[in-house]
Amino acid sequence: MSTHADRAGAVFETIAAPLWVVVCGVAVAACGGYLLGLGHLLPVAGAAAVLAATLLAYRWPVPVAMVVLLVSGGYSVLAMTPLWNIKATTLGGGVRVEDVFMLGMLAAGLLRASTRSGRRRLGRLLAPFLLLGAWLGLETLRNMGSYGLSAPGELRFFYLLLAVAFCLVASLDHEDRVRVALKGYVLITVALPLVLLPLVLALKGWSFGPSARIFPSHVSLGLLLGLAVLWQGRDFVPWPRGALYLATALGALEILSDAHRSVWLAAIVILAILLLLRQTLSAKIRWTFLGILLVATLVVAAQGLGYDVVGVIAARGGAVLAQEDTAGIRLSLWRASLPLIAESPVVGRGLGMYWNLYLPDYGYTVHDFPHSLYVMVLVNLGAVGMLLFAWLWVATWRICAVARRTAEHAGVHAMPCFAYASVGLITLGAIAAYGVAYGFELYSTTLAGICAAGVMLSASGGPADPTGDD
Repeated sequence: MSTHADRAGAVFETIAAPLWVVVCGVAVAACGGYLLGLGHLLPVAGAAAVLAATLLAYRWPVPVAMVVLLVSGGYSVLAMTPLWNIKATTLGGGVRVEDVFMLGMLAAGLLRASTRSGRRRLGRLLAPFLLLGAWLGLETLRNMGSYGLSAPGELRFFYLLLAVAFCLVASLDHEDRVRVALKGYVLITVALPLVLLPLVLALKGWSFGPSARIFPSHVSLGLLLGLAVLWQGRDFVPWPRGALYLATALGALEILSDAHRSVWLAAIVILAILLLLRQTLSAKIRWTFLGILLVATLVVAAQGLGYDVVGVIAARGGAVLAQEDTAGIRLSLWRASLPLIAESPVVGRGLGMYWNLYLPDYGYTVHDFPHSLYVMVLVNLGAVGMLLFAWLWVATWRICAVARRTAEHAGVHAMPCFAYASVGLITLGAIAAYGVAYGFELYSTTLAGICAAGVMLSASGGPADPTGDD
């Protein structure tokens, strides 16, 4: 009896997901025809674009995720050069190409989550993902009447990128897809910026330091995480040893010279996690010594090239202690945000309100978010939103930690789950550290989604959906 029920359920799911796509397509076509008849061309074009993006993300989630990462992140490699145009990916009305694809990934992820196989892949992440999404939706809708499109605009700008991770976890149904995703990630985060490095330096000038940076902070963070993937997942993303050493040296020099303190903090957290993951004391001592030796070598190399990296590290670190430069401004922004948190500590003020933070220490108003993920979430979403984000982060951490420990006890360090879990833990640490000074960014959230998908897939013992409904 149970066998017949399972077969019936499998058949139902085989039909259900495509049926949802057809129903949604018919609904969009009907609404589009009505709006087209009234002469509203832009909403019709937008709906058609989102529908197309949904179909693409449902069928090919990894290529779509890589397109989003390339358009939103990879293009930023040129941000310090004259070739950069902040509106290059804007379609009109403030809507960007990546927004359309991310909406498509959100819809595709929800379609996957409506199937049994998708829910099984999401596992314990299903509840925090859906509840967080519901809370973000409520916090957007509550301000639509007062602030109009500013509410979904803030949702799109700061939070929509989480849909990429959600879609990847719900969609990656075979280990081959996870490996392809990791390879694409490394190409965009490591190969692309390093290949374009001579062009960037030629266009911006051969100067280095905090006042003449090579890449924005999120590109440096992506480079750091891409190198972590190369070192922790050498069996899945095999690069020749020479290329790996060269990429590591160039990447480390860029991260040191650009002096993004948020990236430095993420690097420290990553190294600390890697050190803690080493089981034996001798391994911890050996890797600590090698890390110190690597940093010393890079510092000597930089000094030899005429760049006073020691002075930069001392100056940037001292500015934090003295609350100077951007560190002082950030602290003032956080203090200026405290009254906003106190006004609605539980549910926040919602999305769509403009940021007008007066800094009495500097005598002017800043029209920007407070440059801290934690402060931003508390202001926008309150304690409820912060708890939901913490739930998602802790649930992902526990899944990766348990999977890694299980693989370690089994004595099979080469199994895919071990590498996915290790990189997942590193990425979660980087998100927590980078969030001290910035909001969510696409490099870390994409990698977290890939690793979580790999862990969930490996834990289930292989392809999660042998019936072929996906």
